[in-house]
Amino acid sequence: MEPTVAEKLSSWLAEVVRGFVSNPSDVVIEATEDEMGLFFVVKVHEEDRGKVIGKKGAHAQSLRTLLRCAG
Repeated sequence: MEPTVAEKLSSWLAEVVRGFVSNPSDVVIEATEDEMGLFFVVKVHEEDRGKVIGKKGAHAQSLRTLLRCAG
């Protein structure tokens, strides 16, 4: 059975986030879908939160943009 779009995007997002955090084994992506679309929750080690968010939210916004394009 072929993976769903949510599974593919979750896997991609996890790999991207693991690439720039200090504790890649702690990265967990939870995907839910509702009437508004897909919603991803990114859980990382407490020390890595700032890296994922980025200065003034730049990393988080970039990830959102890429996910919108991919979706």
